[in-house]
Amino acid sequence: MMMMMQQLQQQQQQQQQKLMRPSNQLEIQFAYQDAWRVCHPDFKRPFASLEDACERRTHSQITQVIREYRKTGYRVPMAVLVC
Repeated sequence: MMMMMQQLQQQQQQQQQKLMRPSNQLEIQFAYQDAWRVCHPDFKRPFASLEDACERRTHSQITQVIREYRKTGYRVPMAVLVC
């Protein structure tokens, strides 16, 4: 019985490894990096550029900026791109 359970676990692990294509591993690595940045924000260093500012913002902060922007009468074309 124990032997069958171990074989089943090994088969499941092999199936999971097959699903972990190199592109998935890269996506997972980026997700971990993003999560680390969210949990450890860099608030001591000033923004070097607009790109730097956007990279260091969380989704909720960008949503808040858009909400505040919409309250104003100022309008320019804009798009929010996230990956």
